[in-house]
Amino acid sequence: MGSSFILPVIKSDITKTIIWLKSNGFKIIVTDLKASISYYNADYKGRISIIAGNEIHGISNIWNEYECERVIIPMFGVADSLNVGVATSMVIYEASYRQRELIKRLDGMNM
Repeated sequence: MGSSFILPVIKSDITKTIIWLKSNGFKIIVTDLKASISYYNADYKGRISIIAGNEIHGISNIWNEYECERVIIPMFGVADSLNVGVATSMVIYEASYRQRELIKRLDGMNM
């Protein structure tokens, strides 16, 4: 909670946010329980924005009107989703570390 006092926060309409992201070259990645692409198979190269909805309702329906890459975190057992903070952390970790490390290793192999 203390981060909310030191991180910049911008309040914006979802449609305006989507238009800004698209016009500034961002690929929008949305966590979605109906997605068919696992979060560890997504392409996180380039400028990305990760969007996550709440545990009960998921993302707003407005996101369905725009071209976004939808990813899901595969679940085991009877639970169908994780806490949004945990889920978002997993996707951000995948995007910022694992995918970029894989790219570095492949580039180093001189293929």
